[in-house]
Amino acid sequence: MTGAAVRSTTLHFHIEGLTAMPKKRILVVDDNAAVLRVAERVLAWHGFEVFPASTPRQALEMASHGLGIDLILSDVSMPGMSGPELIGEIRRHSPSIPAVLMSGYAAVRLPRDIPLVQKPFTASQLLSTINQVLQNKASSGGHSM
Repeated sequence: MTGAAVRSTTLHFHIEGLTAMPKKRILVVDDNAAVLRVAERVLAWHGFEVFPASTPRQALEMASHGLGIDLILSDVSMPGMSGPELIGEIRRHSPSIPAVLMSGYAAVRLPRDIPLVQKPFTASQLLSTINQVLQNKASSGGHSM
């Protein structure tokens, strides 16, 4: 994927007289195209700039572009590399980047410092978890990659 263009989705609204807050940038990783599309749309609709990746390799390539990612949202189980492994690899270069994992499996062993959103999830569940993680990062003074 070297040299490939990075795609992101953002919905733009203009309201005269208001200054927009900087958009939070989320790297979303899932090998299931339907889940990836739903997460991308929900997050974009709620004002996030979304960088979708269908493989861990693609996500690593995107992360290496210095996109200023504020959070990683990743599936737990993917071919080639698990979500926790992917997050660990990205954190080697950006240790303070927060993350949220998604899984459709009930009994999954996960790192304690990464919240889990159980699939299938509602928009409210996804947004609540992501907003909480981003607020925790902001209150601890973390920086994006």
